[in-house]
Amino acid sequence: MHATTFDHCTIRTTDLEGTCRFYAEVLGLTVGQRPNFPFPGVWLYNAPPGEGVPLVHVIDEGAQRAGHSGADGRSNVDHIAFRVVDVNRFAAGWRRWGITPPTGRRSGQLFLRDPNGVVVEIAYGSRERAI
Repeated sequence: MHATTFDHCTIRTTDLEGTCRFYAEVLGLTVGQRPNFPFPGVWLYNAPPGEGVPLVHVIDEGAQRAGHSGADGRSNVDHIAFRVVDVNRFAAGWRRWGITPPTGRRSGQLFLRDPNGVVVEIAYGSRERAI
C-alpha cells in the first residue's frame, strides 16, 4: 500500500519522528536514502527502500537556523495531495491517528491534518466510496 502520483513536498517540523511515523502509517511511505545535507531530515518514498521516488522531504525545524534556504521559518505549505488507488486500504492508517471520519469529506477527496497541522488531501476515484 502506497500513495501514488506526486512529486514531493518539503515539510519543516519540530517532531521529526512523529511526522515520519504519520506518513508511514497513513500513506504507507517508507524511509529511504537521502543526500548528506548539513541538517537533519528524512526522505519518505512511495515504495520499499531502494525503490520508488521520494515524495515527502522532512527537515528538522532547526535547519532554518542552520542556514537552509527557504521561507521565513514558518511552514508555507497550504496542503499537499496524494492520489491513491484504493482509498479504503488507507482507512486503518488514519484511524490509528484518531481521524474518524476524515475532515472535509467530498466525493473523490478526503482531508486530514499531519502532526504539524499541514492539510493532507487524499484524492481517489470518484466512483469509489470512502468508508
